[in-house]
Amino acid sequence: MNIRAVARAVRGGLVVGPAPALLPVVLVVVLAGCGGSERRAPGGVDAQTQRLVESLATHDTRLAQAEAKATAECMRPKGFRYPPYEVLRPRPAAAGPARLVHPISKREAAQHGYGDDLNRERPKDSDPQLAQEHYLNTLPEPERRRYHQALWPADEPEVTIDLPQGMTSGAASTGCVAEARIRVYGSVETYLRLSQFSNALSLVSIDAYDRSRNAKTMGLYGWCMKRAGYAVDTPKEAKDLARERFAHRRPDEVSDQERAMAVSDATCQESSGIYDRLEAAILDEASDWIRKHETDIRDWAERRRDSQRRAERILGP
Repeated sequence: MNIRAVARAVRGGLVVGPAPALLPVVLVVVLAGCGGSERRAPGGVDAQTQRLVESLATHDTRLAQAEAKATAECMRPKGFRYPPYEVLRPRPAAAGPARLVHPISKREAAQHGYGDDLNRERPKDSDPQLAQEHYLNTLPEPERRRYHQALWPADEPEVTIDLPQGMTSGAASTGCVAEARIRVYGSVETYLRLSQFSNALSLVSIDAYDRSRNAKTMGLYGWCMKRAGYAVDTPKEAKDLARERFAHRRPDEVSDQERAMAVSDATCQESSGIYDRLEAAILDEASDWIRKHETDIRDWAERRRDSQRRAERILGP
């Protein structure tokens, strides 16, 4: 199956146009784990490879920003602006070492509540999709067609890669989006390998989210949250409740009530060890796939470092 999306949201930005779809199982925490904060390499995965896996699974907003800037630079000589880049506001990188799962920081919770994690509606002046739509509405129909053809040519061959479970992902091989990805990543194939790594990992570790496997620590987390006054049993339920209560606000309008709930959530995540256990379970479930692809993982990690160096040159000081 090859899935293409009209717009792909990414942390800190959005690439507008057809793009590889994010699969529905992308390391979204729906369960809990067991206690303890010691980090190890489960399933026979050595510590160095574990660090590479964690790094590859962590989104780099600078890569997305460089890709958007390179796309805009490609569109300009063709007579077009690229409004998504003009309004792009990258999300700051998470503090601390790379992780497969991302606990809420108590410090960030105290300052920003749940931050961007509630999928709040973007302000109209910073929404890449709306910016592009508004721009296209100013163009006559022939120019709109030329814009899309310049960005992502229709009926051109795609670059595709295989993912686990019989899935595939594809992206354009020509046009300004493809040219931008080649500038940043070196090739469209490398872009797909890096952008789809967390999806591949998710597909081979889905059993890590089994509720029965994590019942004990889920109970610890739920007990902690109920003591704090929130009738939820899992981090997903907490996020759903927070979204119900607070998602209607603008991103820059965070109430004391949201901060209090986010701090309680962060405290309960830490005391229950829920994310350490879930990360260990993911590595355990994915260990066969990781060991099979150890050479590839080292190669992808080196390609990512090369891409990051190119991104910094594109973005400048």
